[in-house]
Amino acid sequence: GKLLRLSGAGPVLPWRVPLLHLGSWCLWAGSALLVCYAVGAQSRAVLYGAAFFVLAPIAGFLALPLPAGVGVRESMVVLGLSPLVSAQGALAAALLARATSLVADVVLWLILSRQAPWRAR
Repeated sequence: GKLLRLSGAGPVLPWRVPLLHLGSWCLWAGSALLVCYAVGAQSRAVLYGAAFFVLAPIAGFLALPLPAGVGVRESMVVLGLSPLVSAQGALAAALLARATSLVADVVLWLILSRQAPWRAR
């Protein structure tokens, strides 16, 4: 706190925040495993393929010239899964992951918007 010249009491970052992030990344990796199995990846290759699903959003975030990293996430998934399954399977996995992510975001938004503190009760 002294280095950042923060005032007040309590931790700068509550312990729940890293725990929630860890849970989020574990769910992301779990969905990647299921998508890899869905497109026909074998058991050992699934772990390798799932790693690209975790790295893909990071690559999209780091692709600064592209607006919102458009297409980078899908490209990373296709790049990582193509040696493990067919190119069509890798593309299907990337699109399935994007659709799953979009549905999860909408569902989470619907849940949280109903519990928002700024809503009139």
